[in-house]
Amino acid sequence: MRTLDLLPRPSISLPSLIEFHLLTAQEIQRIHFDFLQDETPTDVITFPYGEIFICPAVAETQRKEYQRSLYEEVLLYGIHALVHLKGYEDHSPQEFKKMHKIQETILDQIINRS
Repeated sequence: MRTLDLLPRPSISLPSLIEFHLLTAQEIQRIHFDFLQDETPTDVITFPYGEIFICPAVAETQRKEYQRSLYEEVLLYGIHALVHLKGYEDHSPQEFKKMHKIQETILDQIINRS
């Protein structure tokens, strides 16, 4: 069984095609502004139809705060996006905490830290 199938929302299927794009800070900043009216670069943007944009430059900065490798940080962004596609949100503190726990559990399983 795949890790994402273990999430409590099995009725929400992932899109049949998921595309991951690695972008520069300037490229993700433009998308962030065009679709979310935020002028700052961000780590990851997920669209419900399965398009995921990740910025390794932002990951390089943020990884140091959590003492992760760049690989782990970018992988975490991909996991974060997939958890969003399974129907989870992180707008409230409660949602954020739940989603954080789910994505950290998945990351640990993938890199065998558990």
